[in-house]
Amino acid sequence: MERTDLTLYALYILRLNQLKVGDLSPYGHWVLLRFILAFRTHVCSMPLQELADKIGVQHKKLRRVLEELQQSNLITVSYPEQGKRARVRHIRINHEHFFGGVLSNGTINTEYHKMAIGRLKQRLALYPMIERLFDVIQTISTSGLKQESKLDFKSALLLLTLLTYSDQFGIVMGCGSVEIYKTTGLNKQSIYKYFYKLMNSRFIRSRAEGGIRNAFISFKDPIYSLNLSHPFWGAAATYGRFYIIEYPKMHQFEVKRLAFVKHRISEKIKKENLDMEDQNFLCDPISYLFESMPKSRNSFIQYQKAEYDLLSRTVEELSEQDEDYLKLIRFDQLGARELKETVYSYDQGDVLLQCYLEQHCCELYGNEGSVYKQLLQGASVRLEHQGLMALFAGKKYYREVITDTKFDVTFNEESYNKYLLERQLKEIRQASFDRVLMSMLDLIAFNQVYPYLKLSKRFEAQEGKANKNYRVHGMRPAFRILPRGIEQTQYSCIFVPDTKLKDNQYFHGTINLLDQEAFSAESLESISMVSQQIMPLDEELVQYGILSAIRDDKPKSKSSSE
Repeated sequence: MERTDLTLYALYILRLNQLKVGDLSPYGHWVLLRFILAFRTHVCSMPLQELADKIGVQHKKLRRVLEELQQSNLITVSYPEQGKRARVRHIRINHEHFFGGVLSNGTINTEYHKMAIGRLKQRLALYPMIERLFDVIQTISTSGLKQESKLDFKSALLLLTLLTYSDQFGIVMGCGSVEIYKTTGLNKQSIYKYFYKLMNSRFIRSRAEGGIRNAFISFKDPIYSLNLSHPFWGAAATYGRFYIIEYPKMHQFEVKRLAFVKHRISEKIKKENLDMEDQNFLCDPISYLFESMPKSRNSFIQYQKAEYDLLSRTVEELSEQDEDYLKLIRFDQLGARELKETVYSYDQGDVLLQCYLEQHCCELYGNEGSVYKQLLQGASVRLEHQGLMALFAGKKYYREVITDTKFDVTFNEESYNKYLLERQLKEIRQASFDRVLMSMLDLIAFNQVYPYLKLSKRFEAQEGKANKNYRVHGMRPAFRILPRGIEQTQYSCIFVPDTKLKDNQYFHGTINLLDQEAFSAESLESISMVSQQIMPLDEELVQYGILSAIRDDKPKSKSSSE
């Protein structure tokens, strides 16, 4: 079996095990994987000690794990030989269990599984890294003896799971504690322990914490960013360009602006906080970077207030909807603060919503050429006016079910009219919610995607002048905003992978807001962005949110995902 075939075969077996069993111990998952990599589809008749040495598990432990796998029908153990070899056990993967038995003619449906394996490879965006990890896995011993890799077997299982859930940018979504348990056997406390190990080893760049009571989204799992250029990956590594946008100190996430508007409407903000908001109004950007922006202070403030009023009206319209509907979308959780400071001191739900919206926004502007071109040209794009019918399809935003029963024969005229009214009200509520979501996507595009485009265009122009052979690609590059914590509000980092690069490149843009005295000159611009290419140290990458900070303390036991 070729290397590629073996990797896909192993991944397919593991995937089937996740769907069918998913209740093994970590050692059970490990021995199953090592056995597949060592023996493929063949039978193993090695003595137990020799087998233990081959797959790196102490032989007494291996005996118990083999019993676990046999009881789960994942392997078969038989004694087909006679004479002196009558006690020699034959072990093999139980293909009948995994592949669903045989067809009526006595053959396994191999064609179906070949197609399924082909689809699996297409889905795995980081397949070369998985191959590299499998190579290292075969050198790892659970006994703690000297080995090539610093990875222990539980960290390796967790890293493998993250790779299978990752996209091409290294962004991992939809991989919570339930999915991890089914592929590693790790409980919640162990998951945290080995996540921190991977973060301290810099396999994980950054993350946004998960939460179970999020406003607007049913999504609850943490969002991770993997380090695709870690030295561990060798030739399989992916490098890229990192565009770092540094905002004024008082800058907040776009979702925080939304939460402030919500609280202001509901009169939950004290007078002194309102005064502070007025003083720091300009420090929270609302689409103020366009070339056509007014340059005088007074006109700039008027422009900002108009943008703010537009957002306020949209949020107020949503706040006036039916109380049950507001409960459905968890409107009350927007800006809700976790009071248990010993566990978390941030609004974790708001952070997860922020990062989820950011990923959606990047996906949208990467796929929709029309809005990308408008934003690139500095046009004030409004998604509400774009007619993007599938904007929220397949996403985890809360949705009210609108049942189409117009052909129900049990309806009389009165009940049918009642149904039409209820349907109309549902559509009105949904439209109001969608407008708020689109406003947030607009803000992220204005405040993060547009500065990134402006920054990248500057350096492309500089590169074109310095290198005559340099050509700007006609196609828009795919990009993603790295997930981050609530403390990372001053920086936004956009990652653009480039398979041609042999090292990462870093570009830094600082957004400067001129103070009140400088604003007195009518000819001065209100906003400026100073940019430069940099070679940051690891400490600076941690500050920007591109690398995770190394922690010496033990992680909290509270789960981020149920």
